[in-house]
Amino acid sequence: MSHLRLHQIIALSMMCVLMPCAQSSGFEDAQASSGVTPGKVQMGRVLEKPVAVLIRLKSSKDTIRMKIERWGRDGISGDVGNYLWDELEMKSMRTTFRRVMDRRSAADFMLIGELLLRRNDPATDRLADAEFARAEALDPDSKEAISRIRERVATYLGRVDEARRMKQVESLGRGLPEGVEWTVEPWPVLSDAQQREATIAMKQDINVWLTRAGYPDVVPIETEYFLFYSDLPRRDTIEIARGLDSMYERVISMLQLPDGINLFWGKCGILVCRDYERFMEIEKLAFNNTRPAGGYFHSLGPRSFVNLYREHPGFYETMVHETVHAIMHRFLSPVNLPTWANEGFAEYIAANSFRGAKTDRWHRSDAINYIRQRGSVMDIMRMNYADGSWAGPDEIGYAVSYLMVELMIKQNEKGFVDWVRAVKAGKPWEQALADQFGADPATAARIIEQWYRKNN
Repeated sequence: MSHLRLHQIIALSMMCVLMPCAQSSGFEDAQASSGVTPGKVQMGRVLEKPVAVLIRLKSSKDTIRMKIERWGRDGISGDVGNYLWDELEMKSMRTTFRRVMDRRSAADFMLIGELLLRRNDPATDRLADAEFARAEALDPDSKEAISRIRERVATYLGRVDEARRMKQVESLGRGLPEGVEWTVEPWPVLSDAQQREATIAMKQDINVWLTRAGYPDVVPIETEYFLFYSDLPRRDTIEIARGLDSMYERVISMLQLPDGINLFWGKCGILVCRDYERFMEIEKLAFNNTRPAGGYFHSLGPRSFVNLYREHPGFYETMVHETVHAIMHRFLSPVNLPTWANEGFAEYIAANSFRGAKTDRWHRSDAINYIRQRGSVMDIMRMNYADGSWAGPDEIGYAVSYLMVELMIKQNEKGFVDWVRAVKAGKPWEQALADQFGADPATAARIIEQWYRKNN
């Protein structure tokens, strides 16, 4: 044990938390009763004579020549030290295990099956099935022990995945631009159990609203990130819901987040009605809103909801736009971007999310005409929700802010994302703009005007 390296001790400590050993599985160490304590490497099966092998580690392409003197459920020990089975490259692990195992032992075949299952790969799952079949051939009574192994590994992999996901989410708050520190409270990181509870709570809230609006017992289409409720044909609902998942993943990629990360509290609720009266009834019942529109995003604390009228002429563009608001609400913290950027980014994503999107066609010529007729981009930057000035005459704010964000992203996408991160961490947007783009708002407005007076 004196040769055990620090990273192996850490790995074993994680194993003890995530995967407690089951004494009833039949994996008994020869020295289990003479000094192998919890948290120590179980390599107590002494070989009659050392077995010479070449092993390859996951972390290196180099091979290591060693003579194995002892082995057990955790790994191998020999003249050059100790190695965990999980440290070895899969083929090397399987070959080495077969060199030291007792081929008359069902327990040994179950152990290698368990080690293969823990690799969490379809190919190694099939190899594990073959090893379990050999164990059953040797001992027909091993079927129950194999079932327990499968349950144990499933629990272990679930905890590993949860730890990985939570670590990823926690790391988001550390990926701030240089010189930016948190001055606001970020969204808390939820465990898998808390995420499941949050999703249940979302379903309960939505079911209450739909029942009051005359849609009882609607079953949602549940995707990776969304709870999609609609009165559309099921096939149409599934197609739209899948499209939203794809859009979500593109936004996540653009924000430089890990693939598959779920920002939502539980999942985001999407409600789609073909009947306008019922759409507005849900708006009134759930969100106390009576203003007519084709769709809305609503945040209730950490929860995100999008309510949409299906027959609105720009249904798909509106759906993407409002869902981007939901994503940005849950990105890092509850802090909002300035109104022009919040709306401009949502329009930018709507214009680039699906073939046939009409957002650019609606906005580009209006925005360019506004700028070329000496309209002020700085005036657009000053507009906001709070004083009711957004979105200006003929809703010109949407068109101009779309081109503003488009130019920022085209000229410096990383700078734009870093600017968003800085603002969400609590830095004033004007100061963050100067940091990432080298310009105060007035200068940035002038640059945007000069660009679009000469370019389309």
